[in-house]
Amino acid sequence: MLSLDVSAGPLSIISTEIERDASYARIATNAEYVIFFLQNLLPPSPHQECSLGARTIEWKVSPETSAGHSDTSQEMFQVNFANPGDFGVSYKISVSVSWSMIDNQTGLYAEPVVKTATYTLDAIMYSFTVACSDGTACLDGGSSLVDNHPAVAKVVPQGCTRRELLRMKLTSTPQEKNPVNKAGTSMLFSVLSTDTCTFTTPKTYWYGLAHPKDCFFLQYYYIIELECDLVIVARKKETVGWPDAEPQLLFQERIPEYTRNVLELPNGRYRMTISNIEITLDTQIQSSTSQYQREAQTEEEYHERQLKGLVSISDGGCGDLFDVENAMRSAGFVKTSNGYIRDSAPGQSRALFEFTVLYDVRQALASEIDESRQLIDLNRGNMEKCAKEAAGYNAAFRYHCTYGHRLSGCLFLGEEDTLTARTPR
Repeated sequence: MLSLDVSAGPLSIISTEIERDASYARIATNAEYVIFFLQNLLPPSPHQECSLGARTIEWKVSPETSAGHSDTSQEMFQVNFANPGDFGVSYKISVSVSWSMIDNQTGLYAEPVVKTATYTLDAIMYSFTVACSDGTACLDGGSSLVDNHPAVAKVVPQGCTRRELLRMKLTSTPQEKNPVNKAGTSMLFSVLSTDTCTFTTPKTYWYGLAHPKDCFFLQYYYIIELECDLVIVARKKETVGWPDAEPQLLFQERIPEYTRNVLELPNGRYRMTISNIEITLDTQIQSSTSQYQREAQTEEEYHERQLKGLVSISDGGCGDLFDVENAMRSAGFVKTSNGYIRDSAPGQSRALFEFTVLYDVRQALASEIDESRQLIDLNRGNMEKCAKEAAGYNAAFRYHCTYGHRLSGCLFLGEEDTLTARTPR
């Protein structure tokens, strides 16, 4: 074999794209072509017994693109991209440069000298998904994002063989002007240090528009854009829904053990005295996890104060309801300083008297609770209006968005300006 003196480094390929690693570049779907050039294209220097003959260049691209390429025998090689099918693919660009060699003694062709080089070009098709990441369901399944909950974005760079070299950025902006909500609309996506294709954000936020478009059941878009190499490579629109949870006050009436005493009177009749009797309300607040969780808590605490008669009747208070004195009066008792008393009928035995009285008390208390519940239902519109005013919502769950709107999914309780306080009992 003939030894050669090569005066430069090995043959290599460079391209019009930024080289992300040795012999590697990437493009996104906005590219129409990429040009490749030969580097270190220096002819070999044979010893005196041989002469250098003709040079041949042969480019190849695998797989082929639908738009084709330039002449494969030139020092410059252009690969064209014409339709979406050309993207989402990793291409191998290869070149072979050969020189024929002539033996000076025989005049015959000797074994040619061949130099080769390869280059990887990823023509990437980017896509991504975003969704709530803590398992919280969205109300009515209206969105993959949930208000005031974290989210994860997964990028799929189809056709990318070097994901570790990707440097991407995900940004989000509200589509509508002048958004209205409490928490703002800033959603900051950060890429994981262990995975360049995964982004997280601690919170996503619902927003509304100016009244009357400020209600929770209306959803407006965010424009979420994926940027790579300073170019927007993917874009989608997403809304943010509400957690599938209903903040509310639950209450249950309870009648604690009370004191009762039966005394035989001189006339042979009996007197029952009942003291320490009351109707108590056990309450439980189901909280919210939305950006309005503080307002929701305030609203439900205000409902608790209404039920316990700590606010006026005009503000939805229930101080005249669940009235033990009213119940005991209807059960035939008279109120005294020592409690409530009731005497037996003439000739009534003690056992029958006690049974009858305790039955009447149970019925009277049940009737009082039932009537109080009915009055609460009849006055619920005003109670809700007052509680929401106390909560201070600026949007989303104001009265006109909930109980004052027929399309909200809530029980319609009347227009806000038609609501009045009930008459005290």
